[in-house]
Amino acid sequence: FIVEENVNSDTGIALFAIFDGHAGDFAADYAKDVLMKSVTSKILDAHNIINGKVAETHPEKKPKPEESEENKENIAVDKNSVTQRRSSFRKSYSSFTEECLQKGNCNQAAQEPDIYNLNALCRPLNKEAFLNQNSPSQKTEKPQVLDTKCYIDSGKINYGKLLTDEVLAADHELVESAKKIKNFAGTTALIAVLDGTKLVVANVGDSRGVMCDSKGNAIPLSFDHKPQQVREKKRIQEAGGFVAFNGVWRVAGILATSRAMGDYPLKDKKLVIADPDILTFNLRDHKPMFIILASDGLWDTFSNEEAVAFIKERLDEPHFGAKSLTMQSYYRGSVDNISVLVVVFKNGTFRVGSSAGSD
Repeated sequence: FIVEENVNSDTGIALFAIFDGHAGDFAADYAKDVLMKSVTSKILDAHNIINGKVAETHPEKKPKPEESEENKENIAVDKNSVTQRRSSFRKSYSSFTEECLQKGNCNQAAQEPDIYNLNALCRPLNKEAFLNQNSPSQKTEKPQVLDTKCYIDSGKINYGKLLTDEVLAADHELVESAKKIKNFAGTTALIAVLDGTKLVVANVGDSRGVMCDSKGNAIPLSFDHKPQQVREKKRIQEAGGFVAFNGVWRVAGILATSRAMGDYPLKDKKLVIADPDILTFNLRDHKPMFIILASDGLWDTFSNEEAVAFIKERLDEPHFGAKSLTMQSYYRGSVDNISVLVVVFKNGTFRVGSSAGSD
């Protein structure tokens, strides 16, 4: 998860995020490190432009023609370092070895449980049926990344457009990187931006946010992307896929969320997409007591209303009840990863508590 209470220490803009990975940590780490760095950079640049400051030059930007050969060599070295770091993520590939893909040997599943049903994944791959992995991979078009000025509208940052473009661009790069090392990992993405009295929430997957307003009501900040939902099932079927029940409803009998970053075999067929839903809230209208952002491990055992009621009684605790909520979800039988952020509002300011558990 990410907690950035004041971007660059002087913008007054807060950034929170939850990433729930599956089939390894490659995608979740990529989203946390690469996506959020880019999002933070764009927000900072936009804030500087609005306030008449010169936007900083970021090292990830392409070198200008007038740059020296020495600088170009340094950049090449940096790129090699990035490649080496990406290679270190191959540990998450252990659940999907070449032997598993080629021979259908999925005995590792018993030793390393995962959200994926490995047998379901291996069968289509070996039969060259559903995922058709032996055919050339479809070349996906890289999403357009706009200049920062394009995200400024009437002197304000258009966070919905910014977050959407950044998520799709990062997903494209993630998928291309994952293909090279045959890494099947994916991740949800729940990102919340707090700018003054505006709260913008971008959601991809089944992590979820909920707000407790001044009256104690539970207000959804996001809605889960589940394969059995009418719009998601229709989209999947129109893309040539199917939804099957395998413990829970899954895309192609494999993935229990219909939207995610990564998951390149399903992404190539556009059965799984990374397009985020964007919801915007005016905090003056709701006067929130707190908000909860959490991975689906919590929501497997708590409803929105139950989670809000639980935290309301524990705001005086360390972490504002986040740790207690995590543990209670575990005691109720959650067998999935549980990460919880609680952002408490008081007298026009906010404070943050967090807790993370694991399956």
